[in-house]
Amino acid sequence: MASVWSGYLMFGLISMPVRLFPAARSKVIPFHMVHRPDHVRIKTPLYCPKDQRIVERSEIVKGFAAVQLVDTASRAHL
Repeated sequence: MASVWSGYLMFGLISMPVRLFPAARSKVIPFHMVHRPDHVRIKTPLYCPKDQRIVERSEIVKGFAAVQLVDTASRAHL
């Protein structure tokens, strides 16, 4: 296994060679939920509460929540 970093630690007049190795392997093991009696993978229904229907995966995009900014001038009359 190749080291991630190599260098020296110095304590006064003493220097020691040091090599840093990764502590874990970057291997991902996927886990799926399966139905116990027949070992079939469970599918999650993708539900939209606004439209009150199950949506297709092709209709889904990634997004993030943004904080709504309020102008201080318009906040005075609130």
